Amino acid sequence: LHMMREILGDIIRPTHYGLEWELPRISDVLETNFFLPILIYFIILQILGYLVKQLLWISYLQLTRHRLQNLTVSLVHSCIAGCSSLIFFITRPIVMLEDAIHWYNPVAAQLIYFSMAYFLYDTTDVIRNDSSWHAFVILAHHTVVYSIFSIGMLSHKFLPYTYWALMVEINTSFLHVRSIMRLTNRDPCKNLCYKTISLLAFLTFFVFRLGTLLWMMLFMVMNYGTFHPFYTYSSLTAEVFFFIFSIFLLRHLLIEEGILEKAVL
Repeated sequence: LHMMREILGDIIRPTHYGLEWELPRISDVLETNFFLPILIYFIILQILGYLVKQLLWISYLQLTRHRLQNLTVSLVHSCIAGCSSLIFFITRPIVMLEDAIHWYNPVAAQLIYFSMAYFLYDTTDVIRNDSSWHAFVILAHHTVVYSIFSIGMLSHKFLPYTYWALMVEINTSFLHVRSIMRLTNRDPCKNLCYKTISLLAFLTFFVFRLGTLLWMMLFMVMNYGTFHPFYTYSSLTAEVFFFIFSIFLLRHLLIEEGILEKAVL
């Protein structure tokens, strides 16, 4: 009878049951189910980046051209990640709100692997083509994102929670479109389309960026003690970093729109 209970327990119990109490194994980054999807998506993004550089924005000067081409690939990623995470939330609200720790699906995990591949792609692109202070900030951002996503993927936990993080990309999509319009329009502030995109960028900034980050921090605090403290502290550290990053980004946007003087803050 005891043996039957163990067998049934193994059948009913989720594959990665209890891993929320274990530290992620760094050696698992060498497992094919971890690095192979990232490698495949990275190659796809490299091909996309090559096509963009051959076909789009080629009439612009070098610095502007690279910025526009980089933004184009980034826009593709943010649209895919943002829309997919929002659709997932709409179709599986119970999972997102009540099972953000344990629910796992290998197909759903592909979106995270795709995003990790994008951050690797963008890191290599920035290193090759940009040496400004802006590039350093982007590299720091990507390093933190890739690290925190890796923790979740290695533990096979927090997949819906990571989908919450990707909802920030909804705002990022509007920010990218806004940046493209500013680089290609001599007087964007007088353009009705630009004004609409800019308004949507600010609205989604508060809802999908700051709002999501605050919810994620609250989730970690409220669920403290239900998984290894490592996940709590690493997640909160990353979210505080992203929140501070977002505040400085908001300041930059307000200055660009002429709402805030550069000397303020």
